Amino acid sequence: MATSTDLRYRRRLFLVLSAITVITLVVIAVMIFQTRATLVELDLSLSGAELTVLPPADARSRKTAGDVPARTRVDLLDPALRLRKIDVREADRLSALLEERGSVDLRPQVGGAICFEAGAPLEAGLRLFRPTRVTILPAGRDRRSGGAVVKLTLGGTKADSWSGTIPAQPEMRLELRNVEVRAAAAAVTIDRGSEDVSADSPVLELHGGSRRAEIGLFLLPDRGPSTLLRVVDLATGDEASPRSLSFSSTELRTLAFENRLILLEPQPGAMQTLLHPSLKMSDLQLFRPDPVEPESYVLGGRIRFPLGERETVEVAPGALLSLDAREPLTLTSCSLTSGRLEIAVRGKVAHLAMGPTADLHTELLPNLFRWLYTHELRKLIYGILASVLGTSLALLKLFGGFKE
Repeated sequence: MATSTDLRYRRRLFLVLSAITVITLVVIAVMIFQTRATLVELDLSLSGAELTVLPPADARSRKTAGDVPARTRVDLLDPALRLRKIDVREADRLSALLEERGSVDLRPQVGGAICFEAGAPLEAGLRLFRPTRVTILPAGRDRRSGGAVVKLTLGGTKADSWSGTIPAQPEMRLELRNVEVRAAAAAVTIDRGSEDVSADSPVLELHGGSRRAEIGLFLLPDRGPSTLLRVVDLATGDEASPRSLSFSSTELRTLAFENRLILLEPQPGAMQTLLHPSLKMSDLQLFRPDPVEPESYVLGGRIRFPLGERETVEVAPGALLSLDAREPLTLTSCSLTSGRLEIAVRGKVAHLAMGPTADLHTELLPNLFRWLYTHELRKLIYGILASVLGTSLALLKLFGGFKE
């Protein structure tokens, strides 16, 4: 028969084990319902995107663009990008050398624009000196050439600062709409007109940042989607020279004709890179806010978890995708393919959710319990928690049967 001392000892042991079990269950519950920031890779096809491009850290505290060394500036556009035409609205000013007027400053008024056009493809550079909000929207096709049109919106606050450079070349003309022309003699406003740029003009310099600017990039025509015709001789295995057909197809088709195999392979449109690779960015927004229902930019894509916390997630067209990153993300690529904006983003995010509506969002990041299990260096903690819980439950079952 158990003495009163033994019973008190067992009660105390029972209470201690119960407390350990409860604490362990609480810790596991917290780990299950708490997400963990982790590395993700997003490959998305979009109808548009908004993001804040970040200059290097040592450039963000500068007060004016003129104080920023060349190494701290950020080139926004891909250096290989060639354009048929550039349309700039709401820039602060343009410095140029015109044939009839000499050295001038062109200052678009409210609603004013300057359009650059020449006989050869244009090169353009855009440099940012502050964290600048950039909106990228494919805007259909150029009716004159058939090339794609992309609209960039820069800035919108006085803290933003950017400049553009466009090398002068023969046959370059500027179409002016509501632009003030400031020359050495006087200043006049042109409602609508054109000016010829001097052939020996230095690089044309654009400046902006005090107001929201819209820049239309008229890309050179691409070959668009097509179908590749291949003919293989089944007897010899020889293949005739492939031919590109003007119509597009969505799947591979095969046809046997006599001793030949005919293949029709779909070919996507040419990819045209827009932004400079490896840009640092933040505040990526993949939908357009609306008072009734947000409009998604997402046309499809996938989300990968390089560290293996979970499987790849396919992103459905029209899904609302939101993310929050405490550290800058890397925009590894941004291109235009068949009218779609293709972007690849890599970085560590603290929140990543997806759903058909804003009210039905599901968190995609792994919970802390799964994150600890995935990372090999953390499996020891997972094992300790499981061991403590299992041992406590076994001892509770053992001592729970004792009665006074």
